[in-house]
Amino acid sequence: MGTETHHYARSVFHTCTKVGVIDAATGPPDTTKIDKSLVSKIGIISVPKQRELVNMLFWWEEELTRWRLLDEEEAEIVRSINAGDNGAQDGEAELQERLRVIEAKRRVVPSLRRADGSLKAAEEQPP
Repeated sequence: MGTETHHYARSVFHTCTKVGVIDAATGPPDTTKIDKSLVSKIGIISVPKQRELVNMLFWWEEELTRWRLLDEEEAEIVRSINAGDNGAQDGEAELQERLRVIEAKRRVVPSLRRADGSLKAAEEQPP
């Protein structure tokens, strides 16, 4: 990767943080700040690259939401296990299994998931 590419990347990142599309303090994107003015502010990259950037920002935001929901679900299950309000051993085993499923969902790479987060069938996978 050349110096020119790093310059473009730094410039685009700086612009995105300056206009609030990427939170400078915490890092996550805020796609509500994407508007027509962003296009002129990141004119240093081509229109196709601008589209890729916007798509990546939306994907990034969705991925963070997915992880936050998985974290919340995990925390709820752990609270249930720790509180002992799951009833019998079968209930705890079921909760432990749910924890394993959450961990498996975290490990699945985006290319192996559908938009809803479920796994793609093996026949849908590229060879």
